[in-house]
Amino acid sequence: MAEEKKKAEPPAGKAIRIRSLGDVNAAINAVIDRSSAISGLSVMAEGIFRADFTVGVATKKSVLAPSKTFSMFFVPDSMTERAFIKRFIAKTGKLKETHLKKAEKEGIWNYFFPETEDHVHFGMTGALPFGNMNVYFFSLSPTRSDVIKSVSAFIKGLKNNTLSDNFYEESDQLRSRWIGPGVVAGVLAIEALILLFSSAPVYRFGRGTDAGLPNLAAALFFLTMGGLALIRRFRITYLFLLLTEMATIANIIVVGILAQKLHLSFTVQNFGITLLHLFLLVFIPIRGQDFNVFSLRQFYKRVLFGFRDWSHM
Repeated sequence: MAEEKKKAEPPAGKAIRIRSLGDVNAAINAVIDRSSAISGLSVMAEGIFRADFTVGVATKKSVLAPSKTFSMFFVPDSMTERAFIKRFIAKTGKLKETHLKKAEKEGIWNYFFPETEDHVHFGMTGALPFGNMNVYFFSLSPTRSDVIKSVSAFIKGLKNNTLSDNFYEESDQLRSRWIGPGVVAGVLAIEALILLFSSAPVYRFGRGTDAGLPNLAAALFFLTMGGLALIRRFRITYLFLLLTEMATIANIIVVGILAQKLHLSFTVQNFGITLLHLFLLVFIPIRGQDFNVFSLRQFYKRVLFGFRDWSHM
């Protein structure tokens, strides 16, 4: 009797493919040490991804910029370890390639740099294979016991033979979907239609009584923002919506309270656009995952500052 075929399962290790921040988020959630928390995810140049973590009780510099205790880099396996390390230390501003010869090995850190006048104090692991990527861990606090414990747990998780199954489960739940970009683009298209089918100028910044933008110009601007949302470029759209409604509130407070008289232009069309703006201001952060942003802190940091670089280590 022919042997019954078993359902094919993706093999561990090489079956994993990291192509986006959603995949990075899934990979981290598949192996994360629960004593640490993600403080931010970002895209580096040349397909390099970075995840920053806070472990234990850390002093926060601010709500938007918490202190980071260690970071995790996902680097394409086409880049050699030495090439990445050279690229990385060049970003610190104080390190030079010659310092690699002075690097020590201490515990889990393949590259350990004690603090001196020449360079900053940090530790970095060597390349850890993970699907189509190599993973590196980096910390400015390489001797802290909680950092060492958390990074060691991550390293052990990366070597787990059942990791592929966990990754695919997390990837399905955490992947970026088109709901967010689609709804945002659709709402902005509705706003553009409201403008195009109105005779008198509708859109006025801050809902003041000035002449406002011509309906055609405002409609084209809304359609452009919708197009940006479809390619997950949400920053300009969100900033515009936020500033518009902040100007409306400021206008109400300054003119309404101080002058005891409101100078607002609220037609039915204008009121409808305002409600749609407020909806988007709430909806976009809720669906931040669809825009490759995975926490509210990271969302507002991206909106206000546009950080997509090496995050100052």
